[in-house]
Amino acid sequence: MDWFAKAPLDAHWLILGGTRRGKSALLQLRARALMKRGVEAITAIDPHGEFVRFVAEWAANPHNGVSSRVLHVFNVGSNFVFGLNPLYTRSLRPSWEDCHDAANVVLSSTESFFDQASQSTPRVGRISYVAAFVLARHNLTLLELPQLLSLGADEVRRALLQDFDNPIVRCELEELQQMATRTPREFFSVVESTKNRWVRWLADPRLARILGQKK
Repeated sequence: MDWFAKAPLDAHWLILGGTRRGKSALLQLRARALMKRGVEAITAIDPHGEFVRFVAEWAANPHNGVSSRVLHVFNVGSNFVFGLNPLYTRSLRPSWEDCHDAANVVLSSTESFFDQASQSTPRVGRISYVAAFVLARHNLTLLELPQLLSLGADEVRRALLQDFDNPIVRCELEELQQMATRTPREFFSVVESTKNRWVRWLADPRLARILGQKK
């Protein structure tokens, strides 16, 4: 296991062997070592499901030290689904740097998904960044984003602004809040494109099932 822990992350492997010679067990050890090292992501294509099942059971055990990480394990016909929350920062009170990093990850992911850079839709990018930043600060998920941008979410926005001392992001959210209260038509005009994009993405029940889990 020590060798696995020290192996280069970009190493290429070719594992050969007959049936029941330990190929899957070897891959399990490698996956465990990578999780221990805190790698960003592991993708496994497992037609039979045994590898995914054993790794999922191991990761779910708190004694193995990775249960606090946010993992998504998907296998057709399997009941193992772990949350994938890109806003999760491993802290009950995330720093502004953590929130900034999480918001940028979300922004770059959605830009890639919609094949559209933030420069071409600056308002959408700015509002998405602010919303993701605020949600990350409060340990929420992306499923709360459409509600945050709803006209009737005055109390939600006020609650999220309490004890929120980042001046730039706070100013942006307060501006939206004032707009929703005083000029609802303008509010709709400003947030419509952003909300349409997120609703279209998050309405997929498969995606919602994954992103709606905080841990």
